[in-house]
Amino acid sequence: MINFSPFQKFWAGLALAIFIYYAQGLFRTAVFPSSPLTIVGVGQVTVKPEKISFVVTHVARSLDPITAIDEGDVAIKVLIDKAKAIAGDEAEIKTSFYQILPSSSGSITTYQVANAFSISTTKIDKASNLIHELYRFGASTISDVIFTGSDKEKTEQDARKAAVKDADKQAKAIAKAAGKRVGKIVSITDDNAGATSTIGKSSDTKAVNYSLLGEIEVTKRVSLVYEIW
Repeated sequence: MINFSPFQKFWAGLALAIFIYYAQGLFRTAVFPSSPLTIVGVGQVTVKPEKISFVVTHVARSLDPITAIDEGDVAIKVLIDKAKAIAGDEAEIKTSFYQILPSSSGSITTYQVANAFSISTTKIDKASNLIHELYRFGASTISDVIFTGSDKEKTEQDARKAAVKDADKQAKAIAKAAGKRVGKIVSITDDNAGATSTIGKSSDTKAVNYSLLGEIEVTKRVSLVYEIW
């Protein structure tokens, strides 16, 4: 009879446990094949807004394309100068796009020139006045208004973790309702888009002044595929 040392017994027991674990997994896979379950988790965190950014667009129109281009160049410079005057030198301003689109109506062709720039500023208390003045000085549209906190990457990561947690909760609820169990995660797909932000709680819900914002809600979506048995 062979006498094994305690150390040998430990490793032999561990090897047996691993073998049984994987054998059970193979048996379960063969007898009870899994089905995929795709869930989109939504995560949301609340933060104090520290920065606001948006896109300003001006559209010039003329029967002559050169005239439309010149008018557009002058108008967008006026808007950029006005933005700098209100937001200050700390504001980050970038030219966004430039488009020339002819439009025909009968025998008449009109040329439309769209200029745009993006602006980001931490002076949220001046945002309302800034947007008002940009419209007053000729802006055609102001879009993609986004609020961010002091640490954008951390905020997005927290929202992403919350999205995964939400997906896990949904998967368990669906599997339970179907009389099944949730297995491992097969894949995780991030939406690869920046987290969206909306106005959350405000100290005055009737106010339009962004300086009165209390918090913003940052949302992230993640798609997960689970195995269910």
